[in-house]
Amino acid sequence: SRHDVKFGADINPVRDTVRSETFFSGRFSFGGRVPLALVLNSITGDPNFATTLGQTLAAAGQARLIPNLSAPLTALESFNLGLPEFYQQGFGDPNWIGWTKRYNFFLQDSWRVRPNLTLSLGARYELEANRQPVGTDPNNLAGRFGFAWTPGREGKTVVRGGYGLYYSQINLQVANVADTLAGKQIAQTFVTLTGIPGLNHPRTGRPLTASDVYQTLMAQGVIGRRSIVLEDLAQFGLRPSTTAPLSVVFGIVDDFVNPYAQQASFEIERAVGTLAFSAGYNFNRGAHLVRILDRNLNYAGRRPDGAPIFGFYNPLISQRNIFESTANSFYHAGILQVSKRFSRNVAFNANYTWSKAMDEVTDFNTDFQPNDQLNARAERSLSAFHQAHRLVMHAVLTSPLTPGRGRGAAENLFGGFTLSPVAIASSFRPFNVLTGVDSLGDRHSNTHRPLYAGRNIGKGPNLFTLDLRLARTFKLGGGERPSLEFIAEGFNLLNRTNFKSLNNMVGDVPLSSLPNPLVGRRGIPTE
Repeated sequence: SRHDVKFGADINPVRDTVRSETFFSGRFSFGGRVPLALVLNSITGDPNFATTLGQTLAAAGQARLIPNLSAPLTALESFNLGLPEFYQQGFGDPNWIGWTKRYNFFLQDSWRVRPNLTLSLGARYELEANRQPVGTDPNNLAGRFGFAWTPGREGKTVVRGGYGLYYSQINLQVANVADTLAGKQIAQTFVTLTGIPGLNHPRTGRPLTASDVYQTLMAQGVIGRRSIVLEDLAQFGLRPSTTAPLSVVFGIVDDFVNPYAQQASFEIERAVGTLAFSAGYNFNRGAHLVRILDRNLNYAGRRPDGAPIFGFYNPLISQRNIFESTANSFYHAGILQVSKRFSRNVAFNANYTWSKAMDEVTDFNTDFQPNDQLNARAERSLSAFHQAHRLVMHAVLTSPLTPGRGRGAAENLFGGFTLSPVAIASSFRPFNVLTGVDSLGDRHSNTHRPLYAGRNIGKGPNLFTLDLRLARTFKLGGGERPSLEFIAEGFNLLNRTNFKSLNNMVGDVPLSSLPNPLVGRRGIPTE
């Protein structure tokens, strides 16, 4: 009768076989944080050389030169001198097998309340049975509601709307990383430029430094030609282990749950002849999104400039990165659209979206951790996906084949063509400004911003592109016989440079030294 009931189930067991060689390639990090005094001490082998030099400069009346001893080298200078900030590498078993079993059930009723009004009511239950360390969240019952109403008798106006909860699956990469890098499976080694107490170079008797490892392996022809192996590290007395000092350890909270989104929409559409005009609003609010936070940190005070001073619960752990489901996102969009159904050889569509996207994290990868690990809510800002304005226009124009003679033959010469242009224009996407160095002393060098700089404060370039397809159809005889079609396509016909991303590393500079507004521009990379 008036009800159209649907129900169903989906049972989907998934197995991931992963080979993740995290840290296996090894890395040397060269940043602009190495002071000249440390370089002089290292070259001379005298830990007090810079202090003595400062005293000599003061006695010679050149005290103005003493601050230069504490000035840091640039990253390029550190690289040229072979002075990495740290060396890090992992060894062990990179193989991992993970299972998840997904059970989904739904029930939906489309109820024709009146000839011009239909209600859609439904619910979906999603159970994702995960093995440890992720665990299972059993509370994923999602309700849905929607309606479509055609007021008046002419039937040219439609009002639509809906709301629903939508649960997301948990990426098995979360379980993989939290399991294999929990300090049980992957052995690590981590050596800083200043060395680690108790770990001395067998040949010099002094603390082993990252520069010792780098310069020795460069001289031996290892770096740049092959991977560093355990036998290469034996000469330094390095023995990677799952409990090595300054290891990076991962884990996951006990109350980890599935992310979900609240989605709502409302639209009014009106037909005028062969045209359809519509105005709509979309809303999406994401909750319990996955993020990583370093839980080895605590506040130990404040610097004079207001930046936090971090302490470590366990000083022998470099990072204790824990997966949490605590981040949020928000999206609002107003959409205007006009479209023409195909008639008289023409169809087209044009839609404009005015929107705002905000979130607290872009991805659960460690590259997107907060600037202040203990104040993750301060990361809420425009999303990296934000585009305030977006206009899309496309059309199909045809010239039909007209079999015949005389004038019809001339028309047939220009018939069979199809022209399809597509134009897209959108405003900027934000970008995050990073220093590229551990400017806060929390052992995270890839997430820090200049002091007082918010997340995603930069304005990236906008985008415009015009694509075109031209096709010609040839009939191979009359009636229902086959036809032959030739197609030519062109993309970005105006040859406009549209940048996908930009260099967002500005160095360890104060916010006041950056332009305002901060806009990405085309320039020379070395300037």
